[in-house]
Formats: sequence, C-alpha cells, structure tokens
Amino acid sequence: MRRFLVLMSLLVCLLVWSAQPALAQVRLRLSCPVATKGSFMGDSIELWKKLIEEKSNGGIQISLHYAGELGSEGETFDQHYRGTVHLLVTYSTTRYSEKLGLLSTPFLFEDWADVKAAFSPDGWMTNVYGQIYEEVGLKFLAPYPAAFGGVDTRGKFATNIASAREQGIKVRCAAIFPLAETMQALGYQVIPVDWNETYTAIQTGLVDGSSNNPIFWTYDTFRDLLEYFVDTSHVFSSADLTMHLETWNKLSPEHQKAILDSALEVAAKQFEDAEKLDLHYRQLSIDHGIKYIKPSPEEIAEMKKVSREQIWPLVEKVVGPELMKLIYDNAK
Repeated sequence: MRRFLVLMSLLVCLLVWSAQPALAQVRLRLSCPVATKGSFMGDSIELWKKLIEEKSNGGIQISLHYAGELGSEGETFDQHYRGTVHLLVTYSTTRYSEKLGLLSTPFLFEDWADVKAAFSPDGWMTNVYGQIYEEVGLKFLAPYPAAFGGVDTRGKFATNIASAREQGIKVRCAAIFPLAETMQALGYQVIPVDWNETYTAIQTGLVDGSSNNPIFWTYDTFRDLLEYFVDTSHVFSSADLTMHLETWNKLSPEHQKAILDSALEVAAKQFEDAEKLDLHYRQLSIDHGIKYIKPSPEEIAEMKKVSREQIWPLVEKVVGPELMKLIYDNAK
C-alpha cells in the first residue's frame, strides 16, 4: 500500500509538472536601417541578436535586416511603429512625436561622463526617453551613443557667435527640431539641404559646410572638401535601441529580461567604443589636414547661455513643463 501511494504521488507530480506552460519560442525581427553589414553598427546589431538568443537559451530567435532591406529609414520606422519590425536601432525621429527631438536640445551634456550618467539604466535621460517613447507605443531599451557634434566648414570658420554672423557662414542642417533654430542662434545661416546632396552643396558653394555632426562624418564623408572642424560639442548624437511596446508586453518576464539585459550590454560596449572611435577619427582628420579647433571656455559659455535663453523655451513648448523640468534639474 505504501509503495502504491508513493507511486501515485510521483505520478501526480509528473502530471503537474507536465501541465506547466512551457515558454514558447518567439521570433522577432531586428533592423538597423542605417547600418550595412560589416560596419560598426552592423556588428552591434549582430551582437544584440547573439546576446538575446544566448540569454533566452534559444527561446527567442532573431532575424536581422540591414540598411535598405526593409525600405528607407522612415519606412522602417513606420514598420516598427506598426509592430512588423519588433526591435530597432536608429536615430530618434520626430515622425510620430516632436518630443523625440529632445536629445537635439543644445548643451544638455558637458562630457562623456555626463552622458553616461544621464543614460544609465536609472538615469534622468533614460527616464525622459522612456516616457516619450511609451507615448508613441514603443519601449526605450538603451542608447546607442555616437559622439558630440560640431561645425565643419571650408574657406572660413568661426569659434563664436559674432564671428559666424559677421562672416555669413552658411551650413547644412538636418531637419530635426531644434537643430536649425540652434544653429541660427549660434550665428549661422541655415540652408535646407538633403543629406545625400550635402557633398555637392559644399562643392558648389551653396553651403560652407555642415553642422551638428560628429567628426566621424566629417572625415568619412567630406574629408576631401572640408578644412575645419570646430568642436562646439553643443549637441550629442545618439541612436536608440527600442522595441514595439505591445510586443514587449506580450513577452514573458524571462524573455523581457533577456532583451533588456542584452540591450544594456550592447550600449555599454558602444559607450566604450564610441569614445575611442571619436578620438581616433579626430586624429585621422588632423592627419588628413583638417584643422581641429576647440573654442575657448568663454566662447562655449556664451553659446550655452544664448542657447538656453533662446532655444530651451522653444523645446519646453514641445515637450511640456514636466519633462522640461527634468532637463532644468539635471543638465549642468
């Protein structure tokens, strides 16, 4: 009898265990519409895929899509918004919310340490971006930092507002709020030019250069045209690792953790690599003959003062007083 009861107990335990729902395998699409295979961003999304699959013990399978495979950057973001692309690595777009241009607010950060603190898992900018992305149905997972941006030109350059205004320096500027407004406040004339037409615009003299770009783009794209890079560091360039929110909410806690932990690992590696890469391309630019120029602390202080007086109130009208308060409380 006792043996019978033991066997029955084992049978019941087996039935209970077998009735537990197993984690179904999840298939997700990951895209980086600005990354080609073999580029540093291409390597990063391959790493993200690898980490997710490893940390989920194969419970999540990822299909990768590089630049152009799913359409343009805007078209790919549309698919992400609709949930047919589940994971995305791309630069913030104001396509569905002007608030996503918040990272383009001038003089949010002073240095790399400042950026790393703001974008730590519980950092103030992580909380801000988390709120904004959630409003448009997306989950902000981690940043993908590039570098601080400056102004690159040929023929003439300026290290202060008065000089830029007096020389009438014309620069190309991306159509993202408030980048154009910032460059105008800093004394430049802003000319609307598509990115793929910028080289020709510089070549023909339509513009004297470009603006807001890290020195990587100066060297990689315009090194045979441009002569100066003025490191104003007025804006920080960073892409985002995001996920379709509804898809995220349907995942098990274990799968959510695998995706988030993997994103944070990719971000941490990119922070380390990006800072080194920025210094590397600075030296390459100097070696190529581009003059690297850093404005004086007094000139930077003036740019910061004017930007915060003229541009920050415009940003507040877009993002609202609650989010803007976080900026005022945290930006140095």
